[in-house]
Amino acid sequence: MDGVQSQLPATVSFSILPPVWQRWWFVGLATVLILTAVIGFDRYRVARMKELGVALTESHKLTKALTEQDAELHRANKALELEYAITRTLAESAAPTAAAPGVLQLICESLGWEVGAIWNVAQPAQSLRCLDVWHVPDVLTPEFEALTRQRIFLPGEGLPGRVLASGEAHWIPELKQDTNFPRIAIAVKEGLQS
Repeated sequence: MDGVQSQLPATVSFSILPPVWQRWWFVGLATVLILTAVIGFDRYRVARMKELGVALTESHKLTKALTEQDAELHRANKALELEYAITRTLAESAAPTAAAPGVLQLICESLGWEVGAIWNVAQPAQSLRCLDVWHVPDVLTPEFEALTRQRIFLPGEGLPGRVLASGEAHWIPELKQDTNFPRIAIAVKEGLQS
C-alpha cells in the first residue's frame, strides 16, 4: 500500500464447480427418479393388464351365458310354437285320429325330420300298426310307404317293435348291417339310409 511491493505475490485460489446437472448427487437422484418412474409405470401396466384380463374373462363368461340363454329361449319358443300349432290342429279336427297326419307333419318339420310315422299299439296282442306316414317329397317311394302301412310289428321286431318292447328311443346306425329290419330288402333297393 505505501508503494511497497511484497516479495510474495498475492494469490487467490478458487475452483469452478461443474453445473448442477453434472454433479454426482444430481445424476444419482435423476437415475433413481427415472428408475422409480419406469418401475412404477411397469407395475401399473401389469396391474392394468390383469384387470383387463379379468374383465375379458368375465365378458366371455357373460357372453357364453347370454348365448346359452338365447339358445334356450329359442328352443322354448320353438316348442311353444309347435305346441300352439298342434293345439290349433287338434282343435280344428273332429277327432284326434283326424288330426294325426297334421300333427305328424308339424312335429317332423319342427324337428327337421325327413320321415315320420305314427304307430298304434293294438291290444291285446301288443302289436304295432302304422296309422300314418309323413315324408319330405321324393324321400320315400310309394312301395316302401305302402309296406310300412301294411306291416304289423310285434314287440322287439324291427325298429318300431324295439321301441315298443323297451319303451325307449332307438336308432339304427347302419341300416344295411341291421339284422332286425324286416323292410331291409326294399329299403336297400330304394337307397334308404339310417
